[in-house]
Amino acid sequence: MADVLIAEDIGMQATLIERYLRGVHDVVDIVTTADGAVEAVRENGADVVVMDLNLHEGTGIEATEAIKEIDRGVGVVVSTVAADADVRERALEAGADVYLVKPYNQDELLEAVESAAP
Repeated sequence: MADVLIAEDIGMQATLIERYLRGVHDVVDIVTTADGAVEAVRENGADVVVMDLNLHEGTGIEATEAIKEIDRGVGVVVSTVAADADVRERALEAGADVYLVKPYNQDELLEAVESAAP
């Protein structure tokens, strides 16, 4: 069971992700900003971050880079509607472990989190 941080600025999407993870992983926090994701990892840690790319106060790519500077062992699952190959490449170069395009189902998310977990 992994401790998972959700970084998602759309409330309904964050709730859906949390429901998908419930009972399988522990959701330690839900944040709506890139800065909030970095601070949550710095202050409380997490095994995996489910990271939207379009966040307030920065991007998910910037937050991923900052999180990996804090702890390379934190897994990052990018959760985005951006299916663009260039965006995917930038996210992976920033340190994302898995790139998951919305919409996805529960099994796909759980597999992604398991893959990214240390």
